[in-house]
Amino acid sequence: MLRDSDNEWKIRNLQNELEKSTIGMEKQIAEFKNVLDAGIEPSVIMGSQCKIPYRCDFVEYCKKD
Repeated sequence: MLRDSDNEWKIRNLQNELEKSTIGMEKQIAEFKNVLDAGIEPSVIMGSQCKIPYRCDFVEYCKKD
């Protein structure tokens, strides 16, 4: 929902935009599942990517070693 120039809420159909944003998502999900099924953890050194743009949920896991 958006506000129009009169500051009133306006309903807008976003179905087409959402459908476009999901193109290729099934392939990405399948690739992520393959990584998980392989049982091999990615080898990435901790750095700013662990905190920016937000704190990673796995920081404590990575710090345990």
